[in-house]
Amino acid sequence: MNWRLILAGIVDDPYVDRQWILLVLSCGGAMLCLYRYKLGFLVIPIVAFVAAIFLTHFYEPDVYRRITKIANRTPPPIMATFLSIGLPIAVTFVSWRKSRNNILKRGAHGRT
Repeated sequence: MNWRLILAGIVDDPYVDRQWILLVLSCGGAMLCLYRYKLGFLVIPIVAFVAAIFLTHFYEPDVYRRITKIANRTPPPIMATFLSIGLPIAVTFVSWRKSRNNILKRGAHGRT
């Protein structure tokens, strides 16, 4: 598979050029979720909403046909959108587990 052809097909769509907004939102949201897992309740719906806007555009017949004409498997922009949704969810879960383990450790030693 020739990655230059795939990238040329992706760059051809001006909407995909703005996908960096979703990636920055996802990474920034993931950092906030790592700091405080409760922020995930705010960050995850926002990232999911923005990702839904991108996915509805990617699945329009003309755009999807143009993207999949070059690649014979799942197009990279669609996978990047799904990973952008999954990143804050995964980081929130890790932060929640870390917080829960700290609470359990403090409780086991008798400190509060």
